[in-house]
Amino acid sequence: MADRMEQTPREEFAEQSLRLQAAGHTVIHDRYTFRHRAFKHDFHPETIIKVRDESGVSVPLLNSWGQTVTVGDVYPERADLCLDENGCVVDQSTFADRYRAWLEVTLPDFCDPRNEAIPDPAQWVLKIRDPFSESPGPVEVGFDARKPAEQEATHMYNPQTDEMIERIASNQEQQSEALVAALEGLKGLMEKRGPGRPKKEN
Repeated sequence: MADRMEQTPREEFAEQSLRLQAAGHTVIHDRYTFRHRAFKHDFHPETIIKVRDESGVSVPLLNSWGQTVTVGDVYPERADLCLDENGCVVDQSTFADRYRAWLEVTLPDFCDPRNEAIPDPAQWVLKIRDPFSESPGPVEVGFDARKPAEQEATHMYNPQTDEMIERIASNQEQQSEALVAALEGLKGLMEKRGPGRPKKEN
């Protein structure tokens, strides 16, 4: 027991990987994880990942920086669980079943996958290791520690033409319009006469 507790993650996973391979799963040694045999997909790396909007239309999944994400950008074991055969993020219920089945393969016998929290598939599929090793946990696809500041997305998806189009107004333009409207409103308040104020003479 003491020897087992002193094992490194690599040594512990080496033992587990034999069992995973024997069960038909694909082992990913460098990240100590695996692709579940029941959910494996064979997408082209340049396939754009999509998600259904409120009306049920499939649109590209964008990261926090407004960038489209391809299958090649994400981890294959996550794409397996999160995407349907068309590369669209599955609903929460479908993902929950897949995620629990994936956990069941590696969780200790005393752990029940049904007690595990289920993440949002559209968020979970975007998580990768920090490529800059500057944060302790996973980061989102597209994260760049070298970027000085977060940039506003310059394009948005048009489902009618199935293409990305340039945004018409920037945040700066929208803020300017809001400021002008606020000043107009303030001007109107200042021109109103309060109670007891003498009438203007002509």
